[in-house]
Amino acid sequence: MNGKVCGHLSVFYPEDQPFLVLEEQRLIDAIADDLAKWLERKQVDELLRERLKEISCLYEIRRGIGGIIAR
Repeated sequence: MNGKVCGHLSVFYPEDQPFLVLEEQRLIDAIADDLAKWLERKQVDELLRERLKEISCLYEIRRGIGGIIAR
């Protein structure tokens, strides 16, 4: 994710097998990429929620101050 390792994906077979064939490796790489994109999206969503809370709070404070000044 963003060039950083944030996890480890392992594959286990029920019996001894030779190294992965190219198609299997491509599938594992695709799964790892999808997981990284999902995790990145989740982190961005969390940041956006936090910012929305901050903006909402600031808006309510400003609205409250505006009501006091108008009196």
